Amino acid sequence: MIRTRNQAIARQGAGTNYLATVSDLMAGIVFLFIITLIIFAKQMSERNQEIRQASETRQQFLEQLKYRLVKHNIDVQVILGEGVLRFPSDVRGDLLTTGIRFRIGDEKPTKESIKVIPIIARELSELTPCFTANWTPNCPDKKPNSFVGTILIEGHTDNLPVKLNSQHIRYRNNMELSSLRANSIFLNLRQDKETGEQLMKLTNSNGERILGVSGYGEFRPISEKDSENRRIDLRVLMEIPNRG
Repeated sequence: MIRTRNQAIARQGAGTNYLATVSDLMAGIVFLFIITLIIFAKQMSERNQEIRQASETRQQFLEQLKYRLVKHNIDVQVILGEGVLRFPSDVRGDLLTTGIRFRIGDEKPTKESIKVIPIIARELSELTPCFTANWTPNCPDKKPNSFVGTILIEGHTDNLPVKLNSQHIRYRNNMELSSLRANSIFLNLRQDKETGEQLMKLTNSNGERILGVSGYGEFRPISEKDSENRRIDLRVLMEIPNRG
């Protein structure tokens, strides 16, 4: 009888030890989960801070570039939410301003526009290095926390259909026309040898050239007025550190 009682006590002790082990295991799992959650929250906070810094740097770059161009009476707009410096093709307000404008169906900017492109190129070549991996202590501002990684010259058109019966047309649709417009600006920015070379030397942290072109045809309209949709945008994309 004593033996049976001892066996019962032993079984009861084993059950208690088992429950204690499971309880310790669950406590350990909860502790690891909390630690993981804290680390994740910290990483997310750091990433959000990097994104905010990149957005602030981009805004500073766009505003400074606009300021430089407006001093030359060049018509530009900053679209902060999109990271875009816009050259409206529609004449707005002060007729003394100049900009990048296109006639209907023309892939090249007007003669008046071509005259201001060297100014745009010069201001870009002087300002952009101080916001990229090409930064040097000679820059007026301190080294930014985030760098400009890409500047896309974006071409846009109205929604008027292309007339394919003209012998002078080099494109079949508005998508091709917008790409030709962007490329035309790209080539004109490089027209001056010295300034063009400086622009082509601008690289991001991966050693890739910053300037590029893209065309969107009539698919990114900003207005119901056709003349306002014929435009060039400079879209600035920022680098954000890769955490692997």
